[in-house]
Amino acid sequence: MDFVRAWRIVTRRIRSSSLIEVTTALVILSMVFGLAIVIYLNVQRSGVSSRKLVCTALLEKTYAEVKASGNYDSREFAYDEITVYLTAIPHGESPELRILALEARDAGGKLLAQQKHLLYVPQ
Repeated sequence: MDFVRAWRIVTRRIRSSSLIEVTTALVILSMVFGLAIVIYLNVQRSGVSSRKLVCTALLEKTYAEVKASGNYDSREFAYDEITVYLTAIPHGESPELRILALEARDAGGKLLAQQKHLLYVPQ
């Protein structure tokens, strides 16, 4: 008998949840899921993509080729869908020091990766 009475009290309290409580729980869950989606997208965007790794490898390859050839004039190198731009800038007042700026851009002109190298070129 005592058990039946306790069961009725518990079942009454469960049934009596109000619309305000349900709405509040729904709002809280929506905010948590919205925040989780924003964090997930930020992590995805900030991660190193395979395309960026390929571009960095192309910049390293281009720098090695330029250094081996000894021709430090500004020019561009075309690879499959990526164009590497080489810009030689004199550094300071010394004509022997140059900054080689390398930029990898896609067909639309979007910057994918960049590097700068300080190079000593005796004359």
